[in-house]
Amino acid sequence: MPESWDLHEGRFIREEAKTSAADGLYIDSSTVPAGKVWTVIECSIGPSVAETQEVAFLLISRSTYQYAVSIPESVALSTLIQFPLVTMGMELKLFPGDKIRGRRAAATAGSTISMNVRYIETDLPPYDYVEPQERKRITAARHSIGKAISGGVGGGAVVPPVPPGRGGGRGGSEPY
Repeated sequence: MPESWDLHEGRFIREEAKTSAADGLYIDSSTVPAGKVWTVIECSIGPSVAETQEVAFLLISRSTYQYAVSIPESVALSTLIQFPLVTMGMELKLFPGDKIRGRRAAATAGSTISMNVRYIETDLPPYDYVEPQERKRITAARHSIGKAISGGVGGGAVVPPVPPGRGGGRGGSEPY
């Protein structure tokens, strides 16, 4: 399966590790900055002590809506065994304002939860470049669609109906 990023973008690989407060039930990644896109290529969470917990991941959008990214699962975790969201060969796109939240159902007294994220940060393109030859094909297609809508060659333009009581013609006494 092809990746959504090119190999030369490997220069933009970033990593972050965050840890919650003691007894924390969740940990958030950083928020994707404006004008950037993150392609998350690895992400996992783990506790500071061995525990069996129900864990899951959410995507928090810039409007603070929560979207489930994984199904809650009860797993045995330790400082050496982490619960993965994304592993090598998988990826998750995050757009400006998005962040990942890893959560657990309960906390062992005094334990923390940590998240490790590896991602590629690229610029969000403001537009898509289209080759001039491709632009000609698009224009030709739009032109033929326009002819079909207007009744073909020599057909009249599509005129929207005039609401009743609005005059209708040019120079009418009532404004439209």
